[in-house]
Amino acid sequence: MRRTVNRGFTILELLISILVIGIIMGLVIGGAVAVTRAARTSADRAALSGVKTGLEQFKGEFGFIPPLVRDRATPPLVLTPLGPSDRRLIVYDLTNPADQDLLRAPSTPAPPNNPLLDDRYSTVSLAAYLAGGMDFALNTSPNAPAVDGSGGPALYKPTRDGGFEIPRDVRQGAAATTKRTGTVYESFVNLTKASPRLRPNPATPEDVTLVDANNVPIRYYRWLTGREEPAGSGTYVVEMISDLNVPPMVARDQTLPAFQYMKQKSDRDLNANVATRSAAWAIVSAGPNQVFGDEAIALIAERLGKSQPATVQDELVLRGLAEEDNVVEVGQ
Repeated sequence: MRRTVNRGFTILELLISILVIGIIMGLVIGGAVAVTRAARTSADRAALSGVKTGLEQFKGEFGFIPPLVRDRATPPLVLTPLGPSDRRLIVYDLTNPADQDLLRAPSTPAPPNNPLLDDRYSTVSLAAYLAGGMDFALNTSPNAPAVDGSGGPALYKPTRDGGFEIPRDVRQGAAATTKRTGTVYESFVNLTKASPRLRPNPATPEDVTLVDANNVPIRYYRWLTGREEPAGSGTYVVEMISDLNVPPMVARDQTLPAFQYMKQKSDRDLNANVATRSAAWAIVSAGPNQVFGDEAIALIAERLGKSQPATVQDELVLRGLAEEDNVVEVGQ
């Protein structure tokens, strides 16, 4: 008579099965995360492309690209009072040699452990000039208009010096029933609940930013090309890649030692990217990881789920990872 033996799994077989299942789950989850991140990056790219179109429309309408608001100072320099019913955005003056110098090189030199650091950007310019987001009052009068003369996402004609050509009857705070003169320009950006959208700060009304889908302000970079040669001559030449003065967050010479530990991205390579070499401005989104790469390293480590780096080399690697999913658009 033949006996049937009910044989169970051995511990080794169970462990192998669990290991295989774990590997499969890891691949599935990793693939899902990659797909989700790619979708979010694609959405950021589409939103930023819309902002770029708005910038080009702004230039076509007014003949200049939006000025760079000086909101990187401490405390922020955003508004200046010109009178009891007039305030103006503080912007870099391209006719001022001192401001020209500031736009040719960052006012704070980048340290070896953070070569991406560059303060030639604004998080207010896009909200002010493309979206008409300066909706706080010029003075305490209840009928006073916004800084740009119009409430909501709209603005009166902007000027290169940070002001707006607001009609006199509007500037004087005429009652809402009074017919107001002048052309009001609607937002040059299609604002949505997702991205991009305006984010006002009730505590500091001048802090109005255009943010991406992750609620991170989109940066607007401006710079001037050329090396003064000879010094003091007022003549600027471009003979080397370094003379382009492009902020490293936008593009750089990736052969420099400062960037050797960062992942090389073709769209940020000044030696290969012709469009970037001839650019005068850029807009940059932080991407799905919500960090650009030049923030405090503790914040970057937290956002990326990494441990605090122990060496400068490790820190540079981490900054490169943070910057990897940034979305960059450039223009002239």
